[in-house]
Amino acid sequence: MDPRISKLVDIMKTLPGVEEPMDADSNLWHHYRLVRCKCCKKDFPAEEFNIINTGYVKAYDQACKECRKSAKDTCPIVCVRCKAVMLRLEPYKDEDGFEFIRNRAYHVDACPDCEKELGSAMVVEKKIFIKEKYK
Repeated sequence: MDPRISKLVDIMKTLPGVEEPMDADSNLWHHYRLVRCKCCKKDFPAEEFNIINTGYVKAYDQACKECRKSAKDTCPIVCVRCKAVMLRLEPYKDEDGFEFIRNRAYHVDACPDCEKELGSAMVVEKKIFIKEKYK
């Protein structure tokens, strides 16, 4: 083998391993400081997105201004683990008597974004309500 190639191979062996490729959302943020709206899938500057202070966590609302207008007076459901609004619900009262009040934020322990194999998640406030109701 050519000594130059042998030297090159030796140098390449000392290099660190290849990093995992970034997903599309991470790539947008890292290179362009853009965030993809979870509703319309368009890319916007991060300044156009709201941060919701639930009193427990500060969560990133991943819906753009236009999409938030169409979801006015809904209840944001915030994932405590990834600190993001995972969905919004229309206000209602369920069969257990738990009421989702408009514009009030609720919390879940995990969401499909941070726990890929998550089948379902229960709202923490509802867990507490049921525990208190059925003591």
